[in-house]
Amino acid sequence: MSETIQKLRPDRDLQVYFYRPTAIAALSNATATGFRLSGSWRQQFDWAVLEWNRDNVFEHPSLRYLPDGDLSGLSLSYEESRIGCIPIDSDLFPTVDWPYLRIWAGEDGAESLYFVSLRDNATPVEGSYQPAYAEFTLSGSPVSGSYVGIANADQHFTYQVYAGDSVGAVVQAIADSINAFSTSLRASVSSATLRVYANTGVNGNRRAVYSYVSGTTSVAWDSVGQTLRHGASPTRWRVALNFANLIDRDGHRVPTERVRKMRWTYAADLQDGDFQRTAFQVLVSNWSVTGQGRNYLLAGPGSRRIEQSDGSVVYTGSWVEERGNYSGGSIRKSVTSGSRVSVTYRCDVAHTLYLGTRCTPLATTIAYSVDGGATTSISMRFAGEDYLRRLRLLPLAAGTHHVSIQHAGTSGEELWFDFVEAVVSSSTTPVASEETRLTLATDWD
Repeated sequence: MSETIQKLRPDRDLQVYFYRPTAIAALSNATATGFRLSGSWRQQFDWAVLEWNRDNVFEHPSLRYLPDGDLSGLSLSYEESRIGCIPIDSDLFPTVDWPYLRIWAGEDGAESLYFVSLRDNATPVEGSYQPAYAEFTLSGSPVSGSYVGIANADQHFTYQVYAGDSVGAVVQAIADSINAFSTSLRASVSSATLRVYANTGVNGNRRAVYSYVSGTTSVAWDSVGQTLRHGASPTRWRVALNFANLIDRDGHRVPTERVRKMRWTYAADLQDGDFQRTAFQVLVSNWSVTGQGRNYLLAGPGSRRIEQSDGSVVYTGSWVEERGNYSGGSIRKSVTSGSRVSVTYRCDVAHTLYLGTRCTPLATTIAYSVDGGATTSISMRFAGEDYLRRLRLLPLAAGTHHVSIQHAGTSGEELWFDFVEAVVSSSTTPVASEETRLTLATDWD
């Protein structure tokens, strides 16, 4: 059955990666309106990511929709709850990028990485903030001139005892000092018991408070130190992302009309003591994408793909063939500067010309021209990445055309040629014939 494939649809357009070999994660229960990301953490710095990728790097090259990185007309909203993950409102230092939606965007050869704060684009929809707290009780007989206090990180709240002070008066004086001078703590008193609060919800459960006395005194706290407890934060959040006006953490507008990929990151929640293996899950519902330009296009009827093995393809220079999960089951590579591949083809309708190639950390700059026109150069090199790319060259009228692609870098760099394709675009997926299904099955093998 044919259908229209849409951008940012969970059951069609998202993938999951995880930190190997310790973490494991999978996407399940995926529909058009939600999904569950779940798995297991085995160490404190495990993580998993949810990725949208313009180039659809997982499907067979014969089945991929046309790459389209323009998200600027779309808005995305969804509701999310996390179990066993660092929460969306965490104020911990991001050792991995859980606070952000990371977006790789920009022109080819001048791509930048943008960090969009999820918390700044989220509102709580379930649960509420409850402050974390710890209690300290002071007992004994205060001695004039001695010191009693409470400390948290670089904050110290010390009271010097005066003659006639009771333990209740000393505790009240320390509470008054906390409430007057601390920006992150507050305090209350019940008799001789001091309750110290952190105003940061579940994040406060990671803060510690210490007590001390000094000088000649007979008073003592019932605890030398405690980690705050009982803090709670909202358990479900609604995230709203307007891609027409996304601003990154440095105040820059994200060029969402030219996005290559995006990643949401989830990380193992911080544990006290030795890390214990734990299950986690992220539940997402009410996923909604609205706006213009959501539908993908595909190579429809009348399109023509010329594989690297086609007899019409002419190679000059040094080339080697590799087999694998490529269009037609093979690809060619040259590491010699100046090597060239040329193709002459005919298409009887107006079309757009695409090049099937591969981006790697060692890829070169290619220089292409069509019908003897101006030469255009573009780098295929991406540090730390290796994926097949369907590069849009230019729209062409019906007729016979000649395309030339040259290795324009230095020898040792890689130029990959998989195919050229004259694309007549369509918005609906075709129903594959039995012959096509058999060909795909052979390519996978």
